[in-house]
Amino acid sequence: MFGWLLTLFLGLCLYFDVRFRRLPNWLNGLIFATGLLNLLSARLTAELIGDRLLALTIVSLFGALLFYRGWLGGGDIKLAIALSVWLGCDKLVSFFVILSLTGGLLAIAVLGYNVIANYLNLKVITTLPYGLAIVAGATVLLT
Repeated sequence: MFGWLLTLFLGLCLYFDVRFRRLPNWLNGLIFATGLLNLLSARLTAELIGDRLLALTIVSLFGALLFYRGWLGGGDIKLAIALSVWLGCDKLVSFFVILSLTGGLLAIAVLGYNVIANYLNLKVITTLPYGLAIVAGATVLLT
């Protein structure tokens, strides 16, 4: 029911992450809020609520570890947490696998670009727009 809003918000995430290397809190908040609205529009059961709360907890704890280690930024973590309300526990493993593979491909592409950029004396890329990998994982699983 709210999928078109999620599509719009994920498109904005791509823009902000690639252009500014930032994922605004208001955008992550909108993704989370529409996920809750989507959840409320479904037939709520204790099992469904428990599933989404567990997914939220798992992604939050895993995200806190990644942030603490300096492997991902806060905006990336908040985006993954917001999307956990949409995904639920049954899709979390697939989400992390797709996210990791896409992130790895992104890192290889940036590394390749940097090799060429060094050779041509161009500006190198020092950060990865990891929101791309997060959006890819969610898009594959929610379509």
